[in-house]
Amino acid sequence: STGSLLFGTPLGARMVAMRNLCHALTRYSFAEDPEFQSELVSVVNHLVIEREEVANILSADPTTCAILCIKECQSNLANPTPQSRRRMRAAWARLNRQEQFDLTKVAKYQRCDELRVKTLLTLAGVHLLPISRDTPSKGPLESDEHMQTLGHTANDAGMEVHIDAR
Repeated sequence: STGSLLFGTPLGARMVAMRNLCHALTRYSFAEDPEFQSELVSVVNHLVIEREEVANILSADPTTCAILCIKECQSNLANPTPQSRRRMRAAWARLNRQEQFDLTKVAKYQRCDELRVKTLLTLAGVHLLPISRDTPSKGPLESDEHMQTLGHTANDAGMEVHIDAR
């Protein structure tokens, strides 16, 4: 618990900045690999085939550090070279702890594709809001499972993505 408190302080921010500087100076040679990269790439590749909204996000230029990290993991697994590994490590090191945790959730802990898609859309900067319905709701889970976006990042400002779990 002291470690999490430390990163909320100016000293913690300085330590993170020093760590990032060390990684940059060593060209990410000593940065850690995401330990679940093959699982993440497998899950994301499955979702690209199954879900149009995920395919749209990953086929466009990366809009966030998390999407860039996913693309670098895909690139490193497809063509494992020292350069692709450095780019992947650099992308992972640039993520904050919450983004790293969210990617870990997608790869390891979330077993439902709907949760994975929602997490990936959130990491891509897509804002999700419940779809309004003309018919009464059948329960609290139904309104949570049917989502839509009202905006996206700067590259796709007018894009709407509908998630329907029916």
